[in-house]
Amino acid sequence: FISIDCGSNEDYIDKTKGIPYVTDKEFIDTGIAETVSPHLSAKYTQTLKNLRSFPQGKRNCYSLRPDQGKNNKFLIRTTFLYGNYDGKNQAPEFDLYLGVNKWTTVKNTDGINYEIIHLLSTDYIDVCLVNTGQGVPFISSLELRRLDNSIYPITPGGALEMHDRGYVGSTEPVFMRYPNDVYDRYWHADQEIWIPVSSDSTTAFKTLNASIPLQVAWTALDTISKYYVYLHFVEIEKLKPGQQRELKIYWNGERNFSDSFKLDYLKPLTIAQDDPPISGRGILYFSIIAAEGTTIPPILNAYEIYRLLELPNKPTAPED
Repeated sequence: FISIDCGSNEDYIDKTKGIPYVTDKEFIDTGIAETVSPHLSAKYTQTLKNLRSFPQGKRNCYSLRPDQGKNNKFLIRTTFLYGNYDGKNQAPEFDLYLGVNKWTTVKNTDGINYEIIHLLSTDYIDVCLVNTGQGVPFISSLELRRLDNSIYPITPGGALEMHDRGYVGSTEPVFMRYPNDVYDRYWHADQEIWIPVSSDSTTAFKTLNASIPLQVAWTALDTISKYYVYLHFVEIEKLKPGQQRELKIYWNGERNFSDSFKLDYLKPLTIAQDDPPISGRGILYFSIIAAEGTTIPPILNAYEIYRLLELPNKPTAPED
């Protein structure tokens, strides 16, 4: 893990997660260390109390060199909390770049984070904040997590932008990350009006009966965006002898997304739509239904939705 608390004046270990955070002094030599407004500070975790602002220069970059970076996959997460650090009560808007390619426009900086999965084509990563004339850019934290190269199929230099990631079945809005997830991915609790199912190690949702589908839906940003979707299942109910949950998945209520599949007790299964990715207009959704002839309701444990981020420009050399 590389965990940077931007603007902090000391290294420390996060008390709740046990993750070591370091200052950003070794990764950037521009900007000004700031702290959020004192009357807001008490309600934020330590990593959100500090930030680094960049009133000078149009483009300011953090340069990271992870061990074994080239040809390996990394989760890159940036977090922004304005916290009225400058007393102006006016949060800025600016662009976020991965090297020479635009990642996103940073808006609504009230504790928001942006996350991508990137397969490095070089041994370094530059994360840059670009002033667009709508306020002073800043950043609260920058985190890098090495992933297993066997997950999330992307080409060298490519990236997947996290659109949504949730786990279902929790009766409380519990936010999950490390150590529950060894890669420290952020999972929000998706509390739908389904029936929660739980075991000692995991949660899920099921519908009231086999005739009611489960749905995972999102709104497409445009008609050309391509999405990668991962649906995670594990049977956590001890069914009666001879019973087995069998499911099918439909895309937008029409196209057959998968053949029927059965779940074995406590054996994880991921159904992926990543080759090819999907695109469309308006609301896109998957329907998870009980296979024909079965009486056991459908179940879902977690899901991930990513948008393919095109990175057409090759990285420049570090000395440029």
